[in-house]
Amino acid sequence: MEAEMSEKVRFGLIGCGTVAGYGHIPALTTCPKIELVALSDLNLDRLAELSEKYGVSATYKNYHDLLARDDIDAVGVAVPLDQHHAVVIDAACAGKHVFCEKPIAPTVELAQEMVQAMEKAGKLFAINFEMRHSEPHPEMKTLLDEGTIGELKVFRGIGNWMGGRWAGVDRYKMLITVGLGPIVDCGIHYFDQCRWFTGSEFAEIQAMGTFIENYPNPDHVIATCRMENGVLAIIEQGWAYTHNTPCHEANLRIDLIGTEGLISYSNSQCSIEGEETRRELSLYSKSACWRKRLTSAQKAFGKMYSLFAQSIMEGRLLDLPSGYDGVQALKAALTALELAKSGAVTS
Repeated sequence: MEAEMSEKVRFGLIGCGTVAGYGHIPALTTCPKIELVALSDLNLDRLAELSEKYGVSATYKNYHDLLARDDIDAVGVAVPLDQHHAVVIDAACAGKHVFCEKPIAPTVELAQEMVQAMEKAGKLFAINFEMRHSEPHPEMKTLLDEGTIGELKVFRGIGNWMGGRWAGVDRYKMLITVGLGPIVDCGIHYFDQCRWFTGSEFAEIQAMGTFIENYPNPDHVIATCRMENGVLAIIEQGWAYTHNTPCHEANLRIDLIGTEGLISYSNSQCSIEGEETRRELSLYSKSACWRKRLTSAQKAFGKMYSLFAQSIMEGRLLDLPSGYDGVQALKAALTALELAKSGAVTS
């Protein structure tokens, strides 16, 4: 039975690791439209800790037991990438709506099977490309759509930092191997952002990468792309930035370069003199030039889950990345990864 408009949507969460801890669970337990009913994870100590912290009494080591509950409307999926396919297919078979972490799957074929299974089940399927609703990206999209900088000609997305090492060596090794490394795990956000800002699909992709540590996926990748509507895209993602130094720096940015100006977002982080973060949104147009500091939360998990709950209530996906969006971003990211690994050059 679908949740009525006057009711809360009842959720279960499958996978309670790092991202669930800082993103999914806080969002699920604070959204007024949602009741978090159950948690599932293979780590029983972690389950016990989260159960006590958030007051969720129902916990399961086997996620099938969670899916078997008929009082759960939807599930969040935050397991490692190589487990996404199995969990989503099982959730579809159990008749649950699914909010799935990015990337959607490790291969395009598996991603397409997931989309088809959810469509066959008649349930909503959204992918957590939270940057679409994380400030200042919605404001940037509005400025672009209003014609503030004229016709968009270049999308530039850059993410250089130390990667997931902050969460421990084991997690980092998982992300750079099973997680397919920076250009897929993090870079996929920029491939999605590029499609979202340009309103177009990728027509051409070229990429080069470099290996710094002894892992199967490159530590730093630069992709140059052409969209079907002619927009040039440059996507750079790396985890080698200050990766082995006592202090760390991160440089994250998105530039939208148009015929009549520039919209630019920069996120600079440095730990030399304590943790310092400077986030700024700038506009350069013929009618106005301004810059402002940003202090809002960087990851919009709460907004994403609120929209997904409302989508379930209304029976249609509301302003959220769909399974199709997940497939298209994955196609582009995997193409860049394979080119970067092979060293192939096309002309």
